[in-house]
Amino acid sequence: MAELALYEPGRLFQTTKPMGMGGLSDRELGIDVPRLQLIHNVSGPNDIGRPGQWKLSGQLFDTVPLVVLKGEHFRTLIEGEGKGARTVCASSGGERPLDTIANPRDTNCKLCAYSQWSDGVGGKRVAPPCGDGIALLTLVLKPAPGSSIPVQPAWVLCRKAATQKATALGRQLVDRGAQTFADYQITMGAEYKKPAGVGWYEPTFTIGERTEEYRVVVQYVEQHGISYIPFVTNVAVDAPAAAPVPESDPWEVPV
Repeated sequence: MAELALYEPGRLFQTTKPMGMGGLSDRELGIDVPRLQLIHNVSGPNDIGRPGQWKLSGQLFDTVPLVVLKGEHFRTLIEGEGKGARTVCASSGGERPLDTIANPRDTNCKLCAYSQWSDGVGGKRVAPPCGDGIALLTLVLKPAPGSSIPVQPAWVLCRKAATQKATALGRQLVDRGAQTFADYQITMGAEYKKPAGVGWYEPTFTIGERTEEYRVVVQYVEQHGISYIPFVTNVAVDAPAAAPVPESDPWEVPV
């Protein structure tokens, strides 16, 4: 536990803002927990890494040794396409929209028309415009190659098939008698999927050694209510009754 001793929970998570900065978001101040992203493609000259690697604030991992501190649902409604895509409504927890949203689509996420599944051609179920996902708050236990940061928190956002893998991980830990999500070390990797047509990468979770060293961090996270807060672009327009399902969101991991 020597590495963890260097980074007490209060240092890992910035929970209070300096006086006079309450009107600025954590992201604007650079004190929010960063996202650990799975690279799906490299499209620009400034992109780093290769598909199948994990990227965290300029660091690259082939596999990531971590513990999961917390898992929670979130929702995001994306409008527009390509570079014009914006998250216009969102929820932490999947119950109600964030208080900071200027034009929420409803007051109750579960009753909102944008969160309802529908029937498509041939009886195929069509996903709702407002996508559900699971946010895993993790603690990366070792530095990336070339990095000197020994322990660092990061959000992993799970979509679609990755959501099923995140819930399966939770069930496996329950079956093993875990009292907290962080009672087992996890190695997170990636696997390539291409059943037909376009291929993509999905995260993999391999359960390792049991540990109780990180329970103090889990307790800190719960006591301070640390949650994933999606970035929302507030737009002053009235929404129609239904919206098309967007393909991507520049702020979310597309898995």
